[in-house]
Amino acid sequence: MSAPLDRYKICAVRFRQDFPNAKALLCVDSGARKAGVAWFEWLDSPDQATLLAAATISTKTDAELSDAVHLWADAHAQGRNFYSAVEVPKKRANKRRFHKDLDRLLQFIRDCEEWLDGWTLRLFPEQWKAQVGTTLRSGGKAPHHRRVRQALSKSEAFIFDEAGVDGRDAVGIGLYALGRTGRGGIRCPEPDP
Repeated sequence: MSAPLDRYKICAVRFRQDFPNAKALLCVDSGARKAGVAWFEWLDSPDQATLLAAATISTKTDAELSDAVHLWADAHAQGRNFYSAVEVPKKRANKRRFHKDLDRLLQFIRDCEEWLDGWTLRLFPEQWKAQVGTTLRSGGKAPHHRRVRQALSKSEAFIFDEAGVDGRDAVGIGLYALGRTGRGGIRCPEPDP
């Protein structure tokens, strides 16, 4: 079993590549009644991945969300094996008033694990986006999304623009997991030929 190439300091693929026949990555920005999803595929190596789809999925109840994400993922996977990455909220002692809301997100993540057979990569928000992109700060997510968009090709940027706020976060998670961006959505330099 090979270890991850990097956890979050340098630009490299950040999930274990134990399944050579997996040629795709599902990324999920967890939520309650809505979640962002992004789908990346590659031919030879994850560091050559291309964004093929992204969306914000909304449901009427929390219980329906995992099934909706499952249907979306199955439509893109078409029976192929894939890796998966998810943003996992962190309960903080000084933010206890939000713990009940975070429990809803954690339940969604557990519900998805049932059909995924576990997540390949779990990321805390500060791992992939640092302190930018929060809805609690002035400016909101727009500066972070601008950085993430700069790391995309023209065709990928079109998909990103149409994905909705949570879908854009899922794209950011994917770019980070694939080593195309660092913390805070900072674009990684192009490798030397």
